[in-house]
Amino acid sequence: MPLQLYPLTFDPIYKDYVWGGERIGAMYQRNLRPGIYAESWEIACRAEGMSRVNAGSLAGVTLEELTQRAGARLTGTAVGPGPFPLIVKILDVAQRISLQVHPRVDDPHAEGEAKTELWYALTGMGESRVFAGLKPGTTRAAFVEALQAKRIESVLQSFPVRAGDAFFIPGGRVHAADAGCLLLEVQLNSNTTFRLHDWDRLAAQGEARPLHLDQGLRATNWEDTQSARLVPRLLGHEEGVERWGIVSCPHFQVEKVRLSGAWPCPADPRSFRILFVTTGGLIVQSGGAQSGSAEVRLRAGQTCLLPAALDARLRPAEDSGDPDVDRAEVLIVTR
Repeated sequence: MPLQLYPLTFDPIYKDYVWGGERIGAMYQRNLRPGIYAESWEIACRAEGMSRVNAGSLAGVTLEELTQRAGARLTGTAVGPGPFPLIVKILDVAQRISLQVHPRVDDPHAEGEAKTELWYALTGMGESRVFAGLKPGTTRAAFVEALQAKRIESVLQSFPVRAGDAFFIPGGRVHAADAGCLLLEVQLNSNTTFRLHDWDRLAAQGEARPLHLDQGLRATNWEDTQSARLVPRLLGHEEGVERWGIVSCPHFQVEKVRLSGAWPCPADPRSFRILFVTTGGLIVQSGGAQSGSAEVRLRAGQTCLLPAALDARLRPAEDSGDPDVDRAEVLIVTR
């Protein structure tokens, strides 16, 4: 008998990297013990961070097992065999993230796992900036010289960050985020990062974290001078719903949906749908031939995975406790 699927929620997986802060628990009403919470892995299928369902008949089942047992009913036909293809994280940047780069998808000689990602700003950041990409004319030699002279910012493109801003970071694009940034990250299922510079920071043990300069220089795309800032496109506007396209690339698509009324979210045989509530509250109702009826209530900062085979209906939750009680804003990630 096939698994009975429904809107799936998971226990977050927290990482205490040295640059992290304490805002994830405070902003999103999570009962966390005091400590550093640099990343909250909302959905992930890796040995170092495996999501587990936290409610319903599948509670306790890992995302790895779900993917294996449900196959295309969960992931969709656009996803081939193997682990769940994406990771979704919240990043709380209390100290500037290291300047880093990931292997390129289109590099046949890439070392490690290729990675493309999106950063979406969840709050206003004051004077904080995102560094992403090289200034035109920056060569490998000029980059190394700037590193050695401690003026690396002079060869990087940088962008002020406001709530709702989005930045596309394909493999090969050098990048870092300033202190103060609170970001949602959508990425390929990869954990390969080459650290080029760590702003002369010492880790908790009083030692500098290792750099990966040789690998990082080889992975960097020296022809990459395009702007990382994304300009959303209005996809549709009708009563109760407004849809904006954030990014569409071969690895994932991200839309922003503003709801002031009910909106159908029908099954999509090609892809799962990941919902992340940015503001307000959301009610997800589902039901169909291959599943029983179910209802999940989400507040800002919570994530839900809709299986590809599942019909759903979304509407704002008026008792969410958020001042935006008449609407919800949701990011929808598909493959």
